[in-house]
Formats: sequence, C-alpha cells, structure tokens
Amino acid sequence: CDRTTMHVLGTNWCKLRCTKETLGEMKGRRRDGRACRWRVRGRRAEKNDIQALEGRLLRKGLAALFGADVKVLPDGSRLFQFTSQEEEERESKTGNLDTWIHFVGVGGTGLSALARIAHNQGHIVTGSDREESPNTKALRKEGMEINVGHSALHLMRRCEDDAKKTALPTTLVMSSAVPSNNVEVVAAEVLGIQIFKRSEWLSRITDSQNLVAVAGTHGKTTTSAMIAVALRESGTDVTAVIGSGVQQFPRGQGAVLGSSNCFVLEADEYDGAFLGLKPLISVITNVEWDHVDLFPTEASTRTTFRAFAAKTVKGGVLVLCGDDAGSKSLKDVFGEDAQRRDTYLKAEHAVVTYGLGVENDWQATALTPNPEGGTDFVVVHNAVPVARVNLPQPGLHNVLNALASVCVCSILGACEATAGDTQCKAQNLASFADVHEQELRMAASKAAFALSSFKGIKRRFEQIGRIPNVVTVFDDYAHHPTEVRATLQAARQRFDKQPIWVVFQPHTYTRLVAMMDDFAPAFSAADRVIVTDVYSARELEDGERTARALADAIVGPPVSYMSSLGQVVERLAWELPAEQKAQGVDSNSVEDIILIAMGAGDIYKLGPELIKKISIDGAV
Repeated sequence: CDRTTMHVLGTNWCKLRCTKETLGEMKGRRRDGRACRWRVRGRRAEKNDIQALEGRLLRKGLAALFGADVKVLPDGSRLFQFTSQEEEERESKTGNLDTWIHFVGVGGTGLSALARIAHNQGHIVTGSDREESPNTKALRKEGMEINVGHSALHLMRRCEDDAKKTALPTTLVMSSAVPSNNVEVVAAEVLGIQIFKRSEWLSRITDSQNLVAVAGTHGKTTTSAMIAVALRESGTDVTAVIGSGVQQFPRGQGAVLGSSNCFVLEADEYDGAFLGLKPLISVITNVEWDHVDLFPTEASTRTTFRAFAAKTVKGGVLVLCGDDAGSKSLKDVFGEDAQRRDTYLKAEHAVVTYGLGVENDWQATALTPNPEGGTDFVVVHNAVPVARVNLPQPGLHNVLNALASVCVCSILGACEATAGDTQCKAQNLASFADVHEQELRMAASKAAFALSSFKGIKRRFEQIGRIPNVVTVFDDYAHHPTEVRATLQAARQRFDKQPIWVVFQPHTYTRLVAMMDDFAPAFSAADRVIVTDVYSARELEDGERTARALADAIVGPPVSYMSSLGQVVERLAWELPAEQKAQGVDSNSVEDIILIAMGAGDIYKLGPELIKKISIDGAV
C-alpha cells in the first residue's frame, strides 16, 4: 500500500514495547503469522494544549506499525510509516497556523532579533534553545512561548478553532549554529513544515526593502545600531535587526519594526549568512581573519566579503573603511568608474570610503577628547566640513563607526529630501547625494546631532555595576585580538589614571590556537589579566591546555589562570576590596578599579555575580 512517513512523539508521548522482538530486528511485516504483542503506555504531554496524534489514532495504527521502517531521532522519538488511510486520518486531525513561526536556536542574538520582528508583525512566535539565557528570558517576557531544550512537541499545539485538530507551524527558522539533525528540524522535515536557515529568512524578509547591510569583522553591531538610531531620530521610521540590545530601542532590545521601507541590518559573515542579501547600501567596516573554523586563511575571508560587496544592487553604494587594508582591497569590485567621484556620477554603482586619512571621501578630523570620556570630531566630505559630532563613546574604533553612520545617513537623507529612492537608484545614491549638497549637509547635521546622545549597545563596553571606591564593572564582547586592543584603548581614554583589570574568556579553541601570537601582546594596556577556560561554543575539546597557554603567553601585565567563572568571583570578591583598602586610610579618596569582563561566551554573568557577592559579604 501507499505509505507516507509520520512522526510519533516517542518517549514524551507514549512508550511502545514489543514483548518478543526489538524494534531493531523488525524489517517488514511478519510473514509467519505470529503476532508480536504490543503494549501502549500513554500519558498526557506536559503541556495541556498539545493533542498531537491522539492515543486512539496511535493504537489504531499499531498493526501497520508492526512491520514499518523505524528511524530513531536524536531525542529518542521515532519515525514510523503509516498506510494511506491512516495518513488521511492524520491529516484530518492536523492543520497549519498561517501566522505561526518557530525559531530553533532562538537564544542567539541574531535569531532572537528576528523572532521579535515576527512577533511585532503579529505572527504567533515560538522558539527553543538548548539552555536558558538572557535572550530567552526577555523573549518570554515579551509574550513569546520559548522552551528550553529541544523536542518535537514544540511543533504541535491545539487548533484554536477546532480542539480536535493539532496545529503545526507553517515555518521553522533555524540558527546557523543548529545542526541539521536537531530533533525539531528533523520533525519539521517529516511534517512538511517549511524550513529556513537564518540567512535564507533574512533574504526573504528584506528582499522588497531598501536594505542597509552593515558587515565587517569588527564594529558592525555598533555601526548598524548607530545608523538605525540616527535615522529614526532624524525622522525615518526604519526597521532594524541588530546583533545586540540597543539602549534606544523599545525595551533595549535588538530589533525594532518601522513603517518605512528602509531596513537596517547587521550582516553576519559567519557561514556566509550575508550572501543571500541584496543591499541598497553595503557597509564594510573592516576585513580581518576570524571564524577560523570556516575560513582557513585571510584570503578566504576576503573572498567571502568580496562576494557580499558584489551583492549591492544597481543604483546602490558600497561604503568601505579606507583606513583598513582588508576593506580597502574591495574598492575594485565594481571596476574603476565606481571608485572615482568624477566618474561614478554615471556608473551603476558607487564606491565611497571613510576614515581618518585625507584620501578618504568621508574623513574624521580634529579629534579631541570630550568631558563624557568620548571624542569630538569634525566630519569632512570631499574636503568640505559638513558636521561636528560629539560622541559619548570612547575609542578610535567608535569614531570610525560613527563616521560610517554619518556617511550612510547623509546619502539616504539627501535622496529622501529631494527625489525619493526611485530616482536616486536610477542614477546611484552617492552621486545623487553629491549633487544635492545642501540636503546632504542637513542630513549629516541631523545624524551628528543624534549620535551626540547615542547611549550605546549591550555588551560593548557596557557598565554593569559599581561598588563605590572599590570597583566599576564593565562587560565587553571583545574576543579577537584587534577587539581586545580597541576596547583597552577606549578604556584608557576614559580612565587614564585608574587601574584596569581584565577577566578574559577565550571564545572557541580554533580561534585561540590560530591567533595565540596575536593575543599575547593584545593586553599590554591592562594592569592585570585573569584568563578563564575557553568558551567552547560549537566545538568539543578540552580547553584547559590552550587557556593556560594564553595565560603564560600574555606579555606585559601580571596574569593568572582560573578555570571557572565561579573561582574568579570568589577570588575577586575579597581581593578587590583588600586591594583598595591597602591604598590608603581614607577609603573615600581611592578611585575605583576598572574591571572589564571580556569575551563572547557566558562571561557576561561575571559582573552581576561579582557585584552581588561583594555586597552580600559586606566587604565594603
């Protein structure tokens, strides 16, 4: 008979036992006439709203299941084959909710933002991840059903209009970190649910938008957030998906849904995720070797970014950091005419550069420290000053991030103020903006004013807490040698005379081993460094050897190795107050130690735990 595959909810729904033979020995229907006795032990699912494949249907299908092929899924669930009649009955008891999207790996920064966009658009959004995280908790508070752990049960719920039917999501979106044999992904394949990787989903939801895609090894999160905030405060109601929480977005989340057709996106290079995009404006902040598990050499990294740059649509603009060798190497992606101002006026694309160097189309000059601990600078476009930025964030890298943002907002603002995007794209945005200089200056001034009140993003030199006259704790995402140096330079700019301690959690073994020689001198601006075990992420190895090796290799400040974050908290909870008390009799005259918890793993837990521990112990 005609058979189709159907998923039975395995150990979470029922247990099947054959008293004479094991499932592994069953291949086809028994031909000798002997019946194998089955016993069904059913129990209700943990969630009352799940009525998937009622026990009656399951019992009715046991005779057919006796000789069916069996596939065991990773969580112990089993795939069985049903006869066509049973399949018809199954179909009569299931249906799809057109507005239901399920996200697997939803705790990640990238997928949690997409879940928020879908939720704000009115879709029913559910999700799952292997462990609890701040993102899963936040999504749950915002009204989404988020599960910890993976199970096929997460794909089924009772239909609201017919309690006898089991509803299925129409779409499953999976993180690039989720393996293809994940139980929910396998179950979705069996149940006929559409499956999209994150990159495919991004391409789908941005295809009809005027997309500003910000890529780069470093700085893409902050730059995309700055662009989105500046555009919104300048009057353009953009949609944005950023890889971290943005303080000026609703509830400090990483995504915001706007009413315009402008979409600002942090474009991630990992697993080639950005190659399905079609940006109107592509920004590349820098290109450097990273993700060594995917890109074996720096040349392979540049090849991938070149492919992304070439995705810029006709009439669009490629914005490159001219101070970065990797980014600058992509200037020729659209040929010679697109690079020069005197010729890109008639080209299908324009390539513009920004940076501190005088050779750039957009330049930051007259850099001076400001009272907020950040940097003031003047924006120069084609040798003409167009705006002054009072940036609260410290660090030269943030000057470049802000300059890129002013560049993008000026081009978009000039086009919107004059002719709209259709006429601009017919010429190309950059050339159109150039010939409307007054509108460009006005847009640049608006962007600069917005950046003067930019409040930053989560996990980018973010202040977590303070014990007065003892310690101020910052959390930072730096996990690459270049990022470590940039963060410490920014910290030194703001806290020039205070001691700076770093607790560094290396991220992935492959990155640490490949970049050990670059990591060794990267901490020279710190006064003390503590190295913890490697956060393995998607890798499986013993990290103690490589973490200890880093502690031994670091040049400059005193370095110690502590395997766990718990050990670090216990040690610093008494050492920090003791260190400060040793500085003088009057504790009120002692300035705080600046402690930076640094890394891309779960090092973010350190700050709150340390502040809590010091407060409870009454050490201050």
